[in-house]
Amino acid sequence: MKLPEFVTADFTRKTIALAMAVIIWVVVRQQLQAKATFQNIPVVFTAAPDLAILDHDDPPRVSITIRGSKSRIPDVTAAQIEVTAHIVAIGNAGHEVLLRSRHIKLPPGIDLVDIQPAIVIARVDRKVTVKRPISYRLEGELPRQYGIDVTIYPQNAEVTGPEQIVEEIEEIVTEPIVLNPGITKRFEGIVKLVVPAEVAVHPADVSVAVELYRQHHSQFFSNLEVLVLMPLGSDLVVAEMEPQLVGALIDGPTSTIDMLTASSIQAYVDISHTERPGTFQLPVRVIVDAKNCEVLEIEPIVIKTTVVQKREAEMQNH
Repeated sequence: MKLPEFVTADFTRKTIALAMAVIIWVVVRQQLQAKATFQNIPVVFTAAPDLAILDHDDPPRVSITIRGSKSRIPDVTAAQIEVTAHIVAIGNAGHEVLLRSRHIKLPPGIDLVDIQPAIVIARVDRKVTVKRPISYRLEGELPRQYGIDVTIYPQNAEVTGPEQIVEEIEEIVTEPIVLNPGITKRFEGIVKLVVPAEVAVHPADVSVAVELYRQHHSQFFSNLEVLVLMPLGSDLVVAEMEPQLVGALIDGPTSTIDMLTASSIQAYVDISHTERPGTFQLPVRVIVDAKNCEVLEIEPIVIKTTVVQKREAEMQNH
């Protein structure tokens, strides 16, 4: 095809003029543009459905250098710059990704100049789904005499996530089931499951039924004879006690209380610290010879005790 004469005429000069115009345009454009570098821009990874990205909360970060008009560059913020990469296959847990311009989203009118580092590591793993047992966690206390049986439905949960993380999860735990001393009968509820980092759990919550049973029992034992505790060789003796019998409310394991008799319970007053004769209101102490039993009440808690010299008591007996 033959070019028109107005094109071919003086072609060398026209070519040189065009080249000069392009050079001048590039120089002027550069003089009218500015650069800026943004540090710590996170790289967001996405993955194929059968893969899972690790360390979502701590992604690799890069520095992005951009170029644009001097009037436009000052308005650009780090939040407007997005770096994303999609992973479709992996050879190992550390997958190298070469970042290119197609991975960078910039505001209109802004050009990419540089990415540092250009290669980042994506920690990727196979995505798996396994079943794990569900266990419950209790918080607070019931009245001492009660024990509990906890039933959870369902008893297992599906855990989906990176294989290396899922393999380390032995069980899924509920949020705390709250107990308090005011609870004395069966109750039910819905409790959420605690989801470990980097995984998804299904279902998100479970049904919980808590049955209460009496593991401790209280019983009042009456007509307990009151003994006297005194040091050896004391010159004082108890001449009279009023009353001579007391009662005690004993709490303990139901099986123990059912077998407990008065012979295993000792009530006493202590005159070891009494230095002179007289009539005193002395506290009653009770000891239970049975494991895990506790004295809740003593009735009466003090008794009128008359203490005399041993010689005087012997003379009265004669």
